[in-house]
Amino acid sequence: MIAELERTPSGAYLRQACFLWEHANNATLDDAPPPSGAVTPLFDPDRYVTGPVQRNARWRVDFNGLGSIDYCATVERTDAVRAGIDADLPGRANHYASGRLSRFLFHHALCRAGALQDGLILPVSVAMKKHEAEYLKTLQEFSRPVRERWRVEWFDEGKYAFDYRGDPVHGIYRYWDATEAVEFSFRMAEKVSKRRRDQFRPRVPEAAFEFIEEVTIKALKSNQ
Repeated sequence: MIAELERTPSGAYLRQACFLWEHANNATLDDAPPPSGAVTPLFDPDRYVTGPVQRNARWRVDFNGLGSIDYCATVERTDAVRAGIDADLPGRANHYASGRLSRFLFHHALCRAGALQDGLILPVSVAMKKHEAEYLKTLQEFSRPVRERWRVEWFDEGKYAFDYRGDPVHGIYRYWDATEAVEFSFRMAEKVSKRRRDQFRPRVPEAAFEFIEEVTIKALKSNQ
């Protein structure tokens, strides 16, 4: 990498690689020439959902991942994810609002991100229950490859031996693709929104729903 830096000190991908190498190895590329070029984001914001920027001045790289460099899930801006973001489903839940571990984490993540006001609940439990096969498939997208990295041996009643055979830094837990999980979450949130509409449709005109959502979303965004 140092030899390549001497040839192209402004290379964006090369600076990103050096930044990641130093963190992964807890070491410094002491003989590296001073990098140049414009500051570059680690994740392309047009391709990925990104988080707050933390600038690394040494390599002129902005870490903009979701979480920290030690734990960073990735979410691609697929059509389904873009649609969920554009629809501001968490914001609509703030207006509509009325577990198990997955549902607790669902709400905890929304509240911590400021997308759902503390104390409000997006009633996804019913939607998840009705789409249990889809829910299980989404969980297995993560659990199956993780399970392949564990050797589990039974040796007595209720007693097992667990041997992790993955990478030593447990990267599969720390850097995983959460795109499908986010898409599923948006689908369930949309079904909750639709279900609430269906409950009141006989008494409330559709135009009223549209107006309420439009005003609510604008108000929530103006307070962010």
